[in-house]
Amino acid sequence: MRQLSELEKMIVIGGATASEEEPKNVGKVTVHGSNPYCTVSSGIVAYPSGSFFGGGSAGPEINWDWLSEIDKDKQTRNVYLNLDPMRVYGDDALRSVDQFCGKVAEWDLAISRLDPNLIYALTVEMKVMMGYSPDANITMTGASIYDRWMRTDFIVNDAGTPYLNGGVGESAAQGGDPLVSINIDTILGYSTLPGGLDYLISHELGHSTEIGEQYSYKIWADNSLSQSEHQTDEQFSNDFSRLISTLTGKAVLANPGYGYTNGITSYPTNPPAPTPVPAPPPAPSAPSPRNPNIQQYEP
Repeated sequence: MRQLSELEKMIVIGGATASEEEPKNVGKVTVHGSNPYCTVSSGIVAYPSGSFFGGGSAGPEINWDWLSEIDKDKQTRNVYLNLDPMRVYGDDALRSVDQFCGKVAEWDLAISRLDPNLIYALTVEMKVMMGYSPDANITMTGASIYDRWMRTDFIVNDAGTPYLNGGVGESAAQGGDPLVSINIDTILGYSTLPGGLDYLISHELGHSTEIGEQYSYKIWADNSLSQSEHQTDEQFSNDFSRLISTLTGKAVLANPGYGYTNGITSYPTNPPAPTPVPAPPPAPSAPSPRNPNIQQYEP
């Protein structure tokens, strides 16, 4: 394990920050690795010498034993900086990683406030796009989303790291213990867009939810991915991102790749009964005809 620099040691013990602002530690996030601009973590942990994480599914194997050892409690979102210490990144890139870690902390707080009983359901249109029956019950709860988030960790990889899906990152739901890998240049790019980092985090969470994982297993069953399947997969996570961002008051990215389709909605577990429409008042009865053979008395 390499030693921390003097600056890093000072940041860890609270003796220095990368800016004049106080650290914004709003959630439970620990940053592993070193970034002199990091001001949001509850601690900076030096990583072992060499690369302990691979490049996703298409790269070297991840050291899962090491990862499991430092992530036993599943109660803290971890951000692992898997960056080559010999590779030089500009200040903008490193600051964007700091912003990303801060956003993870903010989402940690926001998701903890979700209504656990809220139901999230696919619309008929999205079920058809995913190849399900229109009548299929494809739902999940706010509690399940919170549970997935509590177990989610992030890896920030070097620019150019390849992945099996051909993209610049991947989400491995892993049966409820999600691991999200994102390249540093991707984080930098999204950090320049209004709502970009909020979108990036919530979009990847969408892939890691119960519905996202179920569909991932479905489309990868034959170890291949068609363009239409990939598009639907991305659109679902886009729709999830927009919905969860709206519910938590987060910024919504205007024009993500593949766009939005309104593929997911939410409603209470026990929706209130519809208000009954009051019946119209009865029509006034017509006066009885006077019988000329009976003397009538007016009151």
